[in-house]
Amino acid sequence: MPLLSSAEFCLLPKVVGRCRAAFPRWWYNATSQTCQRFTYGGCGANLNNFLAEDKCRATCAAAADWEHSNEIPQASKRQDEEPPRRVQPANNTSPYEESCAAPRLTGPCRAAFPRWYYDPAAGACQQFIYGGCKGNKNNYLREEQCLRQCSGAAGGADGPEPGVHSSRVVALAVLLAILVAVLLGSVVVVFVWLYRRNQELSLSVPWSPLDDKEYLMSNAYTL
Repeated sequence: MPLLSSAEFCLLPKVVGRCRAAFPRWWYNATSQTCQRFTYGGCGANLNNFLAEDKCRATCAAAADWEHSNEIPQASKRQDEEPPRRVQPANNTSPYEESCAAPRLTGPCRAAFPRWYYDPAAGACQQFIYGGCKGNKNNYLREEQCLRQCSGAAGGADGPEPGVHSSRVVALAVLLAILVAVLLGSVVVVFVWLYRRNQELSLSVPWSPLDDKEYLMSNAYTL
């Protein structure tokens, strides 16, 4: 790829970049022939990107003359257009692995955004500092978002649907209550049966006169 002269790269469009940092920079606007300020995201820049206004003016002073003798690149007429995004290749990674099991990524940029990520080893969401670019999906603005996405998903690779864990707990509690009720009912039935049997046995034994005689004789010996 041939190198561009200063007059040529001063005609390039402004490129904010796909990263989310916030660096104040200057670029040469070939349409208005002035240096203008913009916010640079931190990555994906072109050569029309200067730290100071005077540097922009000094570098691009000859761009106006060059512009009249050459056709302005079509890209310079679309200054605010974002650069084309890369098409992400398809993959078979599950949502849990992307959003919850992926490692924490600070990224190569130097911004300082407080973010949250899910730590499968700790089973909790942890805070970290995100640099502003080349992160992954395990990156949340708030702890609540992280917990809502990942707290119930650690049981499997695909992650259970929300509420499945609580439904299982309720079902186990109901089953345990039924078993306890059946056990208590069985104990009550056994006690009632034993009580009635004792009553029947006591009524089935007759009282004879011989028993009265033995009872009186035992009392006489006692006296």
